[in-house]
Amino acid sequence: MFDPSKVLDIREGFRNQDTGAGKASWYTDQEARIKKAVCKTGEQNYKLASLSACHAMLVA
Repeated sequence: MFDPSKVLDIREGFRNQDTGAGKASWYTDQEARIKKAVCKTGEQNYKLASLSACHAMLVA
């Protein structure tokens, strides 16, 4: 089942690893990939109205 709290846990894990300036862009890229993957899966499985609705749920 789709659980947004798991996504936030993953994102926090990336933040904890981001200890150097060189890792900042890597974290941003990974975060974008996670959002895209989760939104796509969530929309397919739970028929969300739009990716923007999913994004709003993730960042709320």
